Amino acid sequence: MEDADNNTENQSIHENVDGQKILLRLKSIGKSVCIEYTIEKDKSSILQTPAVHILAASLTLLFLSLLCCFMTGVLICTCICGFVSYHSIWHIKKEVLLITIPLGLQFTAFFKSGHHRTCFIPWNCIRDIYIVEAISLHRVLYNIVVLTEVEGRSSTSAQTTLKLTPLFQGTKPRLSCLETIYQSIYTLMPKTTTQVEN
Repeated sequence: MEDADNNTENQSIHENVDGQKILLRLKSIGKSVCIEYTIEKDKSSILQTPAVHILAASLTLLFLSLLCCFMTGVLICTCICGFVSYHSIWHIKKEVLLITIPLGLQFTAFFKSGHHRTCFIPWNCIRDIYIVEAISLHRVLYNIVVLTEVEGRSSTSAQTTLKLTPLFQGTKPRLSCLETIYQSIYTLMPKTTTQVEN
């Protein structure tokens, strides 16, 4: 099996913008035909486990049930339970970027609840890849975005629209981690990229 010898896997530990440890795993299958980038949040913290979230929600419900004599207590209880449920179910635990040349790019976000969301971009629609910065309150956040060109399906004219698709928004890796991914992806991009016209 010659293909098994061409499989490589590298791992490195980084931090996200919240200071949590994240694991960056780069897996290459074949001769740079299929590359998978996985960013996974560290599971070592006991505060991140679902059992702790359920325990905290139960204790909160017990405490707030004492306040249920008043309508304000019920409202507060509902808000806190909603927040805890949202955080423990719809929080992203892992994001995977799979690049298969020349098919395209597939990005999948895995949630704590077991659900996942997948986005596929065909290779011929990808124009370029950037690292962009955004300011959110008191922090500067960085994202990798994919510039895609989508043809309009209007009956009168064939317009092309440019669209930015952000990646790794759930795990929020720091710039050093994104630069590692960007440099690896950019070597795969064709040398003749289309320039964006203003």
